[in-house]
Amino acid sequence: MTIAEHAIWRRLRGKGLGVTFRRRRIVCGMIPSFSSIKVRLAVHVVGPDDSLDWATSTKERFQIAGVTLLVFLEADVVARTDWCIEQIRSAIPKEPASNRTPDRQTPPGRGFQAERRRVQRLRESFRAMQSHRLESQNERES
Repeated sequence: MTIAEHAIWRRLRGKGLGVTFRRRRIVCGMIPSFSSIKVRLAVHVVGPDDSLDWATSTKERFQIAGVTLLVFLEADVVARTDWCIEQIRSAIPKEPASNRTPDRQTPPGRGFQAERRRVQRLRESFRAMQSHRLESQNERES
């Protein structure tokens, strides 16, 4: 975790802004720095080595899934941490996402639950490949 990510994480962890945030979780096929499933908010800190292309190319993917993506430069976070936290706080809706009327309908297979199911299927197929590989090795040894 970078210094900038740590500065934000100190304020977000433990429901610091009233909602639970997680670090480095898969959201819409990407891994932002922080995310909150309950309010459908993702926060990403872009470092000096990172490209802003990540944010611009994936922002549409997040919008389609109904997830708000906030992107901050690492230098901004270090210099203006309070401003970044206020931006995050203002992006958190007053009521949970489950109670809100969505601005747009989320296309099927594009939300958090769909992403969870996709990751679960990948894990299952990986386990199946591992067990098949072990069986093949055992047959060769016999």
